[in-house]
Amino acid sequence: MTETNGKVEAGNSGEQHVEVGTSGVGEGESAARRIMVAVDGSEYADFAVQWTMKNVFQEKDELVLVHVAVPPMVPDFGFSTAYVTEALWVDVMQKANDQTRRTVDRYRAMARDLLKAHPQSTFRILSESGDPKEVLERLARELDSS
Repeated sequence: MTETNGKVEAGNSGEQHVEVGTSGVGEGESAARRIMVAVDGSEYADFAVQWTMKNVFQEKDELVLVHVAVPPMVPDFGFSTAYVTEALWVDVMQKANDQTRRTVDRYRAMARDLLKAHPQSTFRILSESGDPKEVLERLARELDSS
């Protein structure tokens, strides 16, 4: 996992990892607890983050917001996909990437605000592409073992 302080860095498999801040958790110390919340840019995901902060989160905890971008499918126009042009596919991929970037940027801003209110805590945003169930299960295992 590649982690950077305050910026997005793309990894080998297209994942993005953002560490918004770690003030209050000293060198060699670990967070009290690590809490992972899946986010997708919806109002429901925003509510889940707010609910977690109000009902579960404690100072010195680490909140990990995880966004999983589902790769776009080849557009289906009712005829063979052989007729999908490269330009059309590039456009579909660009729109999907732009949406992911906007979502991650939105949660990055949210995490920065949370860090101001909870300076003894850590907030991270992980964004990967793939099947949400598989990615979330894998990340939960990886985060649990680190």
